[in-house]
Amino acid sequence: MAKEKIVWENQGVQQLKFEEPGQVFEGYLLQIDSGPGFDDQMRMIYTLRNEEGHWTLYGSTVLDRILQNGEVGAFYQIRFTGERKTERGFNVKEYEIAKASNVPLEAIDLPIPYDIPTDTKA
Repeated sequence: MAKEKIVWENQGVQQLKFEEPGQVFEGYLLQIDSGPGFDDQMRMIYTLRNEEGHWTLYGSTVLDRILQNGEVGAFYQIRFTGERKTERGFNVKEYEIAKASNVPLEAIDLPIPYDIPTDTKA
């Protein structure tokens, strides 16, 4: 196949980063996992989805306090409120995290190959 005919497509998973105070992300929490982070230390990894696609969010102490026991399938709002310095002199990012109580997960929001069964008599 000639290279001129190849059509490349983004696989849709992007890394979610919070850099500006007031930045907000809203989406469904699809998966909670752990794996090596930026410095090869084990970190929590959260997979989320919104209208713009699938997102990977690496955990931090502040995020993990709420999201590591989060409800998979729930709709969350994550607001970056800024940075603060700890008593030991480390800079940490602060977040406000809220879970919606009235936004159900639809089958279209699930990653492939997941599907909500329609026949419960199987």
